[in-house]
Amino acid sequence: MVIEGAGLTVTPGFIDAHSHGDGTILLYPNAESAVRQGITTFVGGQCGDSPAPRSDKYYMRHFWGYDAWYEIDHHTFYADFVQPKQKALEVLEPRYNVKFDFFTFDGYLSKLENMGISANFVPLLGHGTIRAYSMGPKDANRIPSADEMKQMKAYLKDAMESGAWGISTGLDYVPSAYAKTPEIVELVRELKPYDAYYNTHWSKTGLRMKVPGHHYAIDGIREACEIGLQTGVKTQLSHLSSGYSITPMPDPELDAAAARATLRVFDAYREQGAQLAFDVIPNTSGGFQCIPYLVMYFVPWVRMSGGVEHFIENLQSFDYREEFHEYIMSASGTW
Repeated sequence: MVIEGAGLTVTPGFIDAHSHGDGTILLYPNAESAVRQGITTFVGGQCGDSPAPRSDKYYMRHFWGYDAWYEIDHHTFYADFVQPKQKALEVLEPRYNVKFDFFTFDGYLSKLENMGISANFVPLLGHGTIRAYSMGPKDANRIPSADEMKQMKAYLKDAMESGAWGISTGLDYVPSAYAKTPEIVELVRELKPYDAYYNTHWSKTGLRMKVPGHHYAIDGIREACEIGLQTGVKTQLSHLSSGYSITPMPDPELDAAAARATLRVFDAYREQGAQLAFDVIPNTSGGFQCIPYLVMYFVPWVRMSGGVEHFIENLQSFDYREEFHEYIMSASGTW
């Protein structure tokens, strides 16, 4: 085949270094949204979230299932991220036309092998997933017991020997957000014999989730770098952004200064011997969700109002607007 390439560019396949396609690949094995952009490899299982392993009792919510979760767990602001397995699958399996008939990491990868997928896949084990299944769905805001840590290490070993490339954390998302630094260090050290990777959605907004800890984003960057330094494991900081908040919105000169200060912290740890890298989000949304209508940012209040029309009607009341503004500007109102 001869292709007329005048004015075009020939490149190798692109690598998506941060993806949640490890879940959606079960639904769309041809990975059309990736390969049509020239992406031939994706790194999945990010932000502490992976489809495997699975529990025989519970099902943990994953990124790709957000749209269906309200049917499983009716909630106003924050859903209960772990639900009884049967309750969740009765909604998810018919909705997405997929059978979640695997439990181990090896079973998950074997299912993909048998299905056949069109992209290359670099799988990571989600820390949040194994923490939820090792510690149970309730009272996760604590240090794991010795037996629970042993179970997490068993999950990790099984995943690594099945073909995982490392482990990820999502330190803004429960249950990973509840993990203290020593817990993460202990688990990441287990990767050293495999020459594997630690990928982290570092802690930026822990206080938003009512998790005591970092007061500034730069503290989360330092924690991630420190884990890489202490363990000697190759560490990838997911979607790096400035570690310093400047309000009101600064002019470009101050913004650039904050970025340089952030990178100096990163470089200082590299000079000490930490093997660090990072990726950034190549869009202006700052995330993975698409919001087609402005009103969708206010879904909890729309529900409480009984619909969009009533919500708009409520906004005409001065006292409602004042209360509404005060709530969404508070830490508890940031959902």
